[in-house]
Amino acid sequence: MPSVIAKLAGAARSLYVNMIAKIDELIDRANMDVSYQAVVIPVVVSADASGGQNVTIPFAMKITGFDVIGTATAAASTLQLRSGTNAISSAVACAAADAKASTTQVVQAYAAVADGAVLNVIAASGTPADARGISYVKGYRT
Repeated sequence: MPSVIAKLAGAARSLYVNMIAKIDELIDRANMDVSYQAVVIPVVVSADASGGQNVTIPFAMKITGFDVIGTATAAASTLQLRSGTNAISSAVACAAADAKASTTQVVQAYAAVADGAVLNVIAASGTPADARGISYVKGYRT
């Protein structure tokens, strides 16, 4: 019994190959046109955050905000966005489940990050081992 899906042959195969090249070209062009588009990168802190949760930034960007939604109760706990030991954001409350809080400060000296930069979301105070939440690194591509 013949196969239901037949491989392309001859001129049709060439057409298909040329379409793949065109699709690749369009993807490359679309990726070049994303400068200054807003982005949000979620970082889930689901375990002890006293050592921090690393996140690799997949493209160059300028950070403009940092939000946290708590997923557990952890008395007086906060999360902070850092680059190494440098604070990018102020400490943001992460003490109550379902509560949302936002940073009050973004340190401009550390807000521009390169493609592949590794940032850290770390428990800055309270009960670090119990801090749980979803944080959102906000900004725009550069």
